[in-house]
Amino acid sequence: MSDFTLSLPLEDFIRRVFIDPKPPLLWLRRLLIASVLLGGLAGLVFSAQSLVSPYVYMKDFIQEYLLARAVLARENPYLYSSVLAAKYIGHLPNPIYPHPTPHPPAVILLALPLGLLDYQLAAAIWFVLELLILVIVCALLLNTLKLSIRIQSIAVVFSILMMWSPFLEDLLYGQLTLLLLLFLTLLWRALRSNNELQAGICLGALLSFKLMGWPFALLWIFQRKWRTLGATLFTVAGAHILTVLLMGWRPVVDYYFRVGGEVAPLYRSHVGNFSLWTVGWRLFDGTGSPVLANPTTAPPLISAPSLAPLISLLLPVLITVVALISVLRFHDIEGEFAFLICVSVLVNPVAWNHYLMLALISLVVAARRLRQVNFPLHATLIFLLICLLMWIPRVSLHDWISTLGLRFGGTAEQVPFAIGMLSFLPAVAVLALATFLWWLHLPQQSKKTMATK
Repeated sequence: MSDFTLSLPLEDFIRRVFIDPKPPLLWLRRLLIASVLLGGLAGLVFSAQSLVSPYVYMKDFIQEYLLARAVLARENPYLYSSVLAAKYIGHLPNPIYPHPTPHPPAVILLALPLGLLDYQLAAAIWFVLELLILVIVCALLLNTLKLSIRIQSIAVVFSILMMWSPFLEDLLYGQLTLLLLLFLTLLWRALRSNNELQAGICLGALLSFKLMGWPFALLWIFQRKWRTLGATLFTVAGAHILTVLLMGWRPVVDYYFRVGGEVAPLYRSHVGNFSLWTVGWRLFDGTGSPVLANPTTAPPLISAPSLAPLISLLLPVLITVVALISVLRFHDIEGEFAFLICVSVLVNPVAWNHYLMLALISLVVAARRLRQVNFPLHATLIFLLICLLMWIPRVSLHDWISTLGLRFGGTAEQVPFAIGMLSFLPAVAVLALATFLWWLHLPQQSKKTMATK
């Protein structure tokens, strides 16, 4: 792979830009840092506007709040959100979800104290907690990479992430994804230090609060890591026991036997959902959602709705099986972890743009691996292309789809099938990152063979 290594002058220039104390480069470095900090501040100010009426009532956080209010009132928390909102908040300036919250019952362990407050105050507190979680994640990343944990360093990393649309959207909507990223970061650190108990607890928390990361549990079964798997199951069971004590067993049963099946069909074909579970529906039934506004819709490639559920089931199962077989070829636990994060995002029943933030650790692991092999030129360019695909804001992507749709015979509301499939670019980026990680962690001899082809 040495034939593809970046030239030493370029490496030396990059090193000088970030380290050299000479005045010209020092001022260039200060200008870059100032630009990043200003960009992060702009993102923070923009996201804080979501706390102002009427935008505050458009947050997904309203579902957690209503869940908490219903539990405190000893009412079924899985009634329709619109019904609960009318009861506990009053008239809203905008429509709200005409279905039960799709979030798991264990979320009540986080939301219950906020249900004691006025909604707008609760939303503001959750916003601040999300910012605190992001600061903690930044510090943990720096610590794990053995970099200096200073206020300046945390501020720079924080600002870079605030300019990435998935993080911005998570704050705008008041979602749970930042919390999931914190658990993933802790899981990463636990696996690096071979702490099986902590790893199991972190995965258990992920499964309890968002049903995310289950491919890890399957891998641990194959690897016979019974202690880690046991800690996972114990954490999930403990979270649900506490949940039953707070809300009773009927709502918990109601969620797992009714709510999921009722809500999933409403979003399985939405243009913003890039989960592999949506592929069959897009191919044979088209895109659209009866409850969530679609920037655009697209007709199916072939109108055969009866085939949609079959393909939508087989594809994630196939990808999961292939991924588990592939990951067994990895020779380090860090690459294995980063690879399975990508798989977990793709095979989740829903995958919105803000789920891309969960791939942050995968990007960091890939960058570390490239550094270890002296940044092969072709591989580095591929990595930068993947980063660029992940950086495309959701709004910009949908604007491009609308513009291209009009240019190729579509309308403002409906675009041709091929144009509509461009909304899968986030899935393509995550799949490309998973493939890239797999290639980077092949045995050295295999990589040499690939590099010479």
